[in-house]
Amino acid sequence: LQEMLTIKSDDVLGRANAYDAIIRGLPFKAPHLPASFNVLVSELKSLGLSIDLVGTQESKEDKEGEDKYKTEITR
Repeated sequence: LQEMLTIKSDDVLGRANAYDAIIRGLPFKAPHLPASFNVLVSELKSLGLSIDLVGTQESKEDKEGEDKYKTEITR
C-alpha cells in the first residue's frame, strides 16, 4: 500500500513534476497513477472484481492540472 501512495519510478509524470518542484523549491503536487496501479486493476478485474476510477470534486489545485482520483470497489 505504501508504494501505491508514493511517487514511483514508473510514474513518469509524477517523477518529472517532483524533480521540477525540488529544483524550483516548490511544494510537491499529488502524484499521478503509476503503471503498476493499472496492472493491479487488471488483476482484480480478472478475479471478477469491478474497479471504477471516480474523479473527486474539482478543487483550486485540480484546475491547475493536478489529477486526484479515488477508487470504488464493487462486487
